Amino acid sequence: MRTRSSVHPSGYRGKRFGPGLLGLVALAVALVCLASASVAFAATSAPVVSKLSVASGPSAGGTKVTITGKNFMSHGSSAVKKVLFGAKAGTHIHVLSAHKLMVKAPAHAAGAVQVRVVSKAGAMSARTKASRYTFKLPLPTITLLAPTSGPMAGGTSVTITGTHLAGAIAVTFGGLPATITSDSATQITATTPAYTALVNANTTIFAMVETAAGATEPSMFNQFTYTVPSTSTGAPAVTGVTDVTTGTTSNLTAATVATGVAGDSITINGSNFTGATEVDFGATAATGVVVIDTGTQITCVAPAGAGLLDVVVVNATKNLLSGQSANDWFQYND
Repeated sequence: MRTRSSVHPSGYRGKRFGPGLLGLVALAVALVCLASASVAFAATSAPVVSKLSVASGPSAGGTKVTITGKNFMSHGSSAVKKVLFGAKAGTHIHVLSAHKLMVKAPAHAAGAVQVRVVSKAGAMSARTKASRYTFKLPLPTITLLAPTSGPMAGGTSVTITGTHLAGAIAVTFGGLPATITSDSATQITATTPAYTALVNANTTIFAMVETAAGATEPSMFNQFTYTVPSTSTGAPAVTGVTDVTTGTTSNLTAATVATGVAGDSITINGSNFTGATEVDFGATAATGVVVIDTGTQITCVAPAGAGLLDVVVVNATKNLLSGQSANDWFQYND
């Protein structure tokens, strides 16, 4: 290496490096600076996940998830290679901006995972509370009950058809536990419990199935009707009301209604009237109640009232009422 002597104005004599060495030193410094800048840039360009539009979805996958964060684009184009849900990659990735992308969750076993965005350079977003996603088992559904009715004493074997029914924890009828005799993913056989809360004929409740994922929702497909015995001890049933004074009768088929005023003679037809002592026009009891021996007809006197009222027969023990029907109405004339 060549050096040249130089004399400082103060008289100090030293040596100067040649231009070749200076160039090498400058180049080395420049490379170090460039490497540092590259490392800093790489560190700041790693994807960041700050929010998921939905935090859970079915284990079958397919849920659309919008991810909010940053560093999803570079120089105007996507910088995202893939989006991981746990160890599985999401599908249909659409990078909307540097701060937002959309992806479909893959199928995955039930449980919580981390959603991580992986850049084309290999950088990966960090695990955070905001990037947590839970895959859930599908809720059970009921599409059919057979049969749809049974006696209040219980004991009816009911076949429940639906989806995701396997591993049923419980089957209930009106909130009361039934006995499960068999179950599969699409069908359960259960025996109805006694429905002691029944106070009316044809009381309709919901049959429900509960699994580890949750319970079925009430719908028209899981309705079950408890019925009282069709005997004199069962609930009264009104099939027609006739105002003898005006000659009018309530009849759905004929589209007519019994009309009259307080004090008119009334005849009520139906069943299970034996022992009944009370007939109500709305909230007001009729007078002169007489049950014909066959238990299928009652005569009485209309009480004071106004408007269109439901006529209700109460049985002898006053714990069963006639159910509302289209044939048990009485219209008071003004």
